[in-house]
Amino acid sequence: MRRIQVLAAFLLLLVLASATVLPASGQDSTTSSTEEDGAEENSGPTEGLDDARRAAQEASQAYADAETELALAEDSLTEAQDELALLEDDIAGLEEEVREVAVRRYTGAGDASLFDAEDAAEIENREAVLSVVNESDTATIDQLTAVRAQAEALRDEMAATKAEKEAALADLAASRAEIDAELTRLEELERERLAEEKRRREEEAKKAAEAAERAKALEELAKLARLEEAKKAAPVAAATSTASGRGASATTTPTTKGSGPSTVPPTTPPTTPPAPTEPIASGEWICPVQGPHSFIDSWGFPRSGGRRHKGVDMMASRGIPVVAPVSGVVSHRGNSLGGMSFHLEGDDGTYYYGTHLSAYANVGAGHVQAGTLIGYVGDTGNARGNPHLHFEIHPGGQGNAVNPYPTVAKYCR
Repeated sequence: MRRIQVLAAFLLLLVLASATVLPASGQDSTTSSTEEDGAEENSGPTEGLDDARRAAQEASQAYADAETELALAEDSLTEAQDELALLEDDIAGLEEEVREVAVRRYTGAGDASLFDAEDAAEIENREAVLSVVNESDTATIDQLTAVRAQAEALRDEMAATKAEKEAALADLAASRAEIDAELTRLEELERERLAEEKRRREEEAKKAAEAAERAKALEELAKLARLEEAKKAAPVAAATSTASGRGASATTTPTTKGSGPSTVPPTTPPTTPPAPTEPIASGEWICPVQGPHSFIDSWGFPRSGGRRHKGVDMMASRGIPVVAPVSGVVSHRGNSLGGMSFHLEGDDGTYYYGTHLSAYANVGAGHVQAGTLIGYVGDTGNARGNPHLHFEIHPGGQGNAVNPYPTVAKYCR
């Protein structure tokens, strides 16, 4: 009896102790103060992630604007250089004519006999010829002066354009540095978010274990209560049995030897699997850049050589994994403009192209499933110093490029 009372008291204390960390009776666990605190804590990392994403997007926009300015400046310089070359040819021709003018004036329009005239008629004829020659010579000299002035103005314009180009290059470097800083902040905040999710899952698992332990203790209390009732009823049953001549031997008394509440093993809390260190997106379409990134709608932006941008530039750190957005046949081959590239003939009938990779993955794999690692973000080709994935979408096959921004914006955060 004494042993049962002690065990009951212990179990009751266990229940009361565990109850202190649980919601009050009738309160839904989803609205507990602990979870409210967790919600408040979660607002910090989430807000920080949003701020970092906005800052990275603004830096990407600044980079794209500077890239456009640079492309326009380079094209303007090319046109000006071509025009200056023509002007310099004109100047060379006009200078030759002026040299001939000087010779003609010195020699008397090429006819020394005009200067040997003796009578008035011959003198008058000489002056008429010289007048015509001088008018022609003056026009040539004036034209040379005008062309030289035009060339000088063009050189000044080119100098200003070169200054604009240098400024655009400086803006590119500054914007890229800002992008890198924000991507680093995004990576750190993402790690914090994952750690917070892991902590929350472990806390939920701990609460579930405590609830299970409490339920088990309550069940044991109920068993003890039933045992106590049976114990109280035993003398009455024994007296009744003696009076009827059946003897006390017919009475059975529950025993705890080798069984009963005192031998119940302690409850072990369920384990929680560790949170993934880097989540991989899943669904009908998978973001090709699996890590912190930033992008804007740069479809159609000017590029050097009169080209137009035919994709979306997903700014990311070098080495970030690149995966197949859909299932299909993948191949790897590079080119001088884009550098290391992947080509994916999607099972959905769409051709996907990504370039500027730093390295390939699963080369020769042929058909791959969506989400398969196929490369890493880099800056090969003409992207030196600016790691990103240039990504294109061609519905129906290569050569039908459309603006990929709406799709990327839908599936990539």
